[in-house]
Amino acid sequence: MPSKLMTLFRAKAGRPRAQFVERCEDRYVPLISQSLPFVQCQRRHYVTDERSPALVAAGSPFVETGLDMIAEWVIANNSKQTDMDRSLTDPDIQRAIRKIEAELFDTAHVERFAVETVHAPPVPLAPRPAGLAGPPAIRTFVLLQKNPTMSRRQFVDHYENGHVPLVLKHLARDGVPLFATYVRNYPARSDMRGLAGPFAGDQASYDALSEMCYWSEADAEAFAPCMTTEAAIVAFARENEIMLKPDGFRMVQVETYGGG
Repeated sequence: MPSKLMTLFRAKAGRPRAQFVERCEDRYVPLISQSLPFVQCQRRHYVTDERSPALVAAGSPFVETGLDMIAEWVIANNSKQTDMDRSLTDPDIQRAIRKIEAELFDTAHVERFAVETVHAPPVPLAPRPAGLAGPPAIRTFVLLQKNPTMSRRQFVDHYENGHVPLVLKHLARDGVPLFATYVRNYPARSDMRGLAGPFAGDQASYDALSEMCYWSEADAEAFAPCMTTEAAIVAFARENEIMLKPDGFRMVQVETYGGG
């Protein structure tokens, strides 16, 4: 069973976005590939514009996150987790990674944590349009902070068994959800079996990082009309009250490099 680490990065102040992306791809990614060969998949999600037309059309309020990249490292299987932990605490590897991270990122705001990943349940998502060979056109992350009265277990259970079915019901056309993919990532706690302490998500800024992709801008733009039906307004207002802290919702659009 693969395991996954996610990292939230801010770019070092004053570096243009294009240069930041170029240097990450040309320098940081090859270093990780060389130093951590058991990382099966690296995906880098570079935040494009939190005011982007697609997000505005989707009804997203603009709320600054300060994020410039969301990175994912998928480790081939759990048996490699020990190798991963050992490598990331090796002084030479640690020094090399820290050096390049100090050049590229605001290291005071780097968050790295293991996650539990859940994919959409086995219901039909939006089918791939005929003739489209590439990945979905629009990829967004919804970043959520739970209601502080809920435990992590209560939050995850409610999200999966209550919220996800509502999303798939209301954000749909002709009974088919708008999304090409819908993946939830939950930061893992330090007391979860097999989790290395340095990668525990107890202090992570968010309690869920949900990846929602659309095959086309038209699919993304259908988000707002779906969200503004009377039934959806009532359902999601209640959901937000139950499971989120006040102002506990963020949405960013990203440009993805790497597999998947």
